[in-house]
Amino acid sequence: MSQRFAHIYRDAADVRAGKVPKSSSVACCACCPESISNPLYSSCAACQGIRYCGRSCQKRAWKGQGGYYRQQHKDQCTEIKGFMAEMPDVQAILKQSPWAILNKDGEFNYELALA
Repeated sequence: MSQRFAHIYRDAADVRAGKVPKSSSVACCACCPESISNPLYSSCAACQGIRYCGRSCQKRAWKGQGGYYRQQHKDQCTEIKGFMAEMPDVQAILKQSPWAILNKDGEFNYELALA
């Protein structure tokens, strides 16, 4: 098993055993590598699809001054808002799948779905 994907296989084993994978409950900032431990984390008010560890990271991402994508969030916000509007339909479909795990925040583990 590749070390690069080891966490995905461990998560899949947890799902088969009826457990919620540990990675399913960790939210990460879209601008820096910090995990979001504060339940009052900041998310984009317009699209509600991107999360940040705080206001400073949110401002940097809006201007494209940081983050993993190196693209200004303001250029992507409208498109993400459209995806977020479709989320209830996608969740309803995924809930019918035996391998789907709904995270505490209402999202599904994307990497686990690909495994």
